[in-house]
Amino acid sequence: MKSNIRDSYNIKKIRKFNNIDQNYNDEDLKNLIIKPEKLEKPNINVSKLLDEKINQTDYDLKDSIKKRTNKTYKGIIKDKDFDFSKNIKQSDDLVIYKVNTNDKNQKVFD
Repeated sequence: MKSNIRDSYNIKKIRKFNNIDQNYNDEDLKNLIIKPEKLEKPNINVSKLLDEKINQTDYDLKDSIKKRTNKTYKGIIKDKDFDFSKNIKQSDDLVIYKVNTNDKNQKVFD
């Protein structure tokens, strides 16, 4: 008995869906069920934006190279510590300061 009632319900349901399918075409059903909304995107010229960005970064790079100075390093190496005019033949010629035992002594710094 239960299966007959269930079957009859399913048949009615199928007929109802069939009537809906016959009354509407596919496009109307899609619009009723999903309710799509059209979005309008502005027309953007990407290649123009890319060219502008590349030109700007090139300009910024050239500008930063022009402004670059070595002022931060001039305080580290003094002229009296290192002779910039002498020819460098060995890696020892580049050594400005060698660590000694006083540098390792913690009591001197405290």
